[in-house]
Amino acid sequence: MRALAVLGAAQAVDAGLANLEAVHFILEPFTPGLMPGALGERLHRLAATHPALVSGAGEQAALAGGEEMREAVLLAMDQEGATESTLDGHRLPRVTRRALCARAARFFEKKRTAPDTWQTLQDLTPQLAEFEMHCLGENYDAAARLLAEIGFPYLMRWGHYAVLAAMRERLLGHLTDLELQQSNLGELGSVYASLGDNQKAIRFQEQALALAQARGDAANEHVWLSNLGNRYLSLGQLESAMLYYSAAMRNAEARQDLRGVCFDYIALGTCNAQLGLLDVAREWYEKAQDIARTLGDVIAEGYCHANLGIVYTTLGMPTRAIAHHDQAIAIAQDLGSRLEQSRRMSNLAETLLAIGQFDEAFETLREAKDIATSIGYKRGLNFSGGILTTAYLLTGDFTAARSAAEEAGQVDTPQNNHNVMVGLGIAALRLGDFDTAANNFLMAIQEGEEQLDQNQRSAETMVAVGMAHAGLAICRDSAVEADRAVDLFVAARAVSSAPGLIQRSLLIFDVLAAADAHGRLDGVREAITGAESG
Repeated sequence: MRALAVLGAAQAVDAGLANLEAVHFILEPFTPGLMPGALGERLHRLAATHPALVSGAGEQAALAGGEEMREAVLLAMDQEGATESTLDGHRLPRVTRRALCARAARFFEKKRTAPDTWQTLQDLTPQLAEFEMHCLGENYDAAARLLAEIGFPYLMRWGHYAVLAAMRERLLGHLTDLELQQSNLGELGSVYASLGDNQKAIRFQEQALALAQARGDAANEHVWLSNLGNRYLSLGQLESAMLYYSAAMRNAEARQDLRGVCFDYIALGTCNAQLGLLDVAREWYEKAQDIARTLGDVIAEGYCHANLGIVYTTLGMPTRAIAHHDQAIAIAQDLGSRLEQSRRMSNLAETLLAIGQFDEAFETLREAKDIATSIGYKRGLNFSGGILTTAYLLTGDFTAARSAAEEAGQVDTPQNNHNVMVGLGIAALRLGDFDTAANNFLMAIQEGEEQLDQNQRSAETMVAVGMAHAGLAICRDSAVEADRAVDLFVAARAVSSAPGLIQRSLLIFDVLAAADAHGRLDGVREAITGAESG
């Protein structure tokens, strides 16, 4: 039983095979003096005498039946194998699951490579195996401490969200250290946010915040306040987002945490941008950028550049926007943040579309989408897919636009679903499929109105819903729908008459209006530009 248990504990995570070196290392404290050659012979005999339990021999020895057999062997060992034994009058350590797995974890710890060589998931194979052994031995606090070393700095940054989510889920309910509990809950929330599940993210980060507050941990209270602001911002619930960001800012100012203040300024800038208050947003971003440069914080500076790029695009200043986007992308590349690289390249592509640089926009979008796919950034696939749909619409490839929108629509992203549905409706309309177009316009209206319930000042959402009503006016030959479109475009202008927003609206409207055979949209263009008020 002892040899089988050791074999189970040493079984490698990926291949399901035990390494003879690992088995010998694990077994050594419990069977002193056992030479590797003798161990190989013993495993060979086990394979011969117990073929139902052991397959192969030596370097290729493995428990038959995989993980289920391994767990059964370890469970049996827990029940029967913890008896004391002696050698030459000396007491040997008890052979327990915890002891074997701790020894196995130590083996894999010794196999780690230098951090400056870590570039891919494969480079962390020893740590992943070590984590597995800690969990198998029910030493979950040790597993959590290990994950703190590789989770956010590497797995998260490289975009291995599904891997990290599974590892952190495995620790739930098992941690005894309150600080480890808090970080596990909070970072699990961040992982789910990256996977596009904001409701799960909020649930876990609310628990992390409660733990931080109960422990008087002001620094981490700031972390989770800011994170919860991010979650509500992603849901378009700006009022809730600003409450969390403002609380976080007060926390950071009280602790004289300039970096925290910097990021809270950025967050408040983004809220104001989504409220259509672009000049206020720019002021927040520029104040944050001043702090970032004072601190030499390139991460914060990258976010400032990215957000200023978006603001300048909306203000109709593409040259300044592109300069900021380029700097933001360069910083993301230097930091190895593929998530931010994907986001920022999508933003750049939107600016390129506004000035008609279609080839460069397509190339940038495809790279952004490839990165999002490779790291499992689902929300990014919705956004980049929506922009790609627009690119195809503007270049007249309606079949490709329809495909791009259908693919993007597979990822539920409340903040952007209405834009994707509008693109899909326009593509279907231009392909002559009026029924499908009408259904998609109706879905766009429903999704957009849900967002407007959360943020009544979102000019971009009003434009999208207005475009959907304009599409329905064509599909149904309806003057009522056309009037509703006019009302929404007028309302959008009342919130923001930014030149970039108007230009983008006109570009998409002109693609839609080309299908207006009965002149139902006469006057809608004037509502977009504001000419009806002159």
